[in-house]
Amino acid sequence: MVAALHRAGLGVIMDVVYNHTYYTDSWLERTVPGYWNRQWPDGRTTNGSGCGNDLASERPMVRKYLVDSVLYWAKEYHIDGFRFDLMALEDVETMNAIRAALDALPGGENILMYGEPWTGGATYMEGGARPCDKRAIPELSDRIGFFCDDTRDAIKGNVFDAGNAGYVNGAPQSGYEILHAVGAWRSGAHGIAVKQAMQVVQYVSAHDNFTLWDKLVAVGRRGDYNAADAELLAQNRMAAGIFLTCQGLPFLQAGEEFGRTKYGDPNTYRGPRALNTLDWTRAHRPEFAALTAFYRGLFSFYKAGSFLVKAHAAVTDAALRDLAALSATVEKEIADLRRYKIVRGGVEVETYAERIARRGQLLEEIAAVSRFVEEIEARFASIEQDLRAR
Repeated sequence: MVAALHRAGLGVIMDVVYNHTYYTDSWLERTVPGYWNRQWPDGRTTNGSGCGNDLASERPMVRKYLVDSVLYWAKEYHIDGFRFDLMALEDVETMNAIRAALDALPGGENILMYGEPWTGGATYMEGGARPCDKRAIPELSDRIGFFCDDTRDAIKGNVFDAGNAGYVNGAPQSGYEILHAVGAWRSGAHGIAVKQAMQVVQYVSAHDNFTLWDKLVAVGRRGDYNAADAELLAQNRMAAGIFLTCQGLPFLQAGEEFGRTKYGDPNTYRGPRALNTLDWTRAHRPEFAALTAFYRGLFSFYKAGSFLVKAHAAVTDAALRDLAALSATVEKEIADLRRYKIVRGGVEVETYAERIARRGQLLEEIAAVSRFVEEIEARFASIEQDLRAR
């Protein structure tokens, strides 16, 4: 199968779930009880995976098993890359060991490695081992990538709050974060300390949580997932236009390019085939076919390569440092402004933040009254026209 996909010009990324076993009493754990599963100091099995147990990657023979397993897939099946599920349940030393082992293979430096820099719950690593979350990026090989939820949420809104908006669907204030995302967060914003842009997997939707289309529908409070809503299509195009032109490694969920929907279900891993299948009839509907064509154009733009490399090179480290400095200055000024007090007759009456909020509310009320007056004037004009017509 892999060979056939290669002949068709497609690479194969394998989703490796090394963070837990199906049963806590697995055959691995039975070989050496108490060794393969991670435990709390009181002896309880940890459950950072949310699946009942965590594999203790920091232990030498578990680490060897993971390294040997990945090498087997790479050498025998010619897998082109590995996507690590809940990568933060693996330790830094193990992940770096896997990267080094792959690099030692002929052409191994071209094999991708990236994963989810989070867990499904709390865990406990022994001996001071560091989990592969975003805080550990400085210690990881610069060719181990991570899914960037900061980019994802800035563009379309938080995945755990259906109604929360991002830049493309109602939160223009997130545009400030988009500036950092475009440069692969090398400005250091949000505490992300990447060594190079290709560590950052830039995306807006994956198999977990809402599809991009369903998220746009939820924020826009639309009721019909099948309707080719012009506003949502525009938001979808803008989302794609941002993350597919950011520095970093682009990633998208299959079907995102034609507005894939799971009808508002954010977790379909046990759902019916009707929800998890790709609806090719939807892809050929004129409105969604146009969306697909837009994605195709972005892919061509990205593949052009040399132009993007030059454009990316123009974002120098000095410019990124300037952006970081500006970010810190603006945030400090905003924080200072919110702390200032307004005093009348020696009595504190409100903070500037409260005044700003009050003025904003007042402006909204004035705008509402203005709209009401305009409606009344329009009605009078209509009545006047009717009277003249008679």
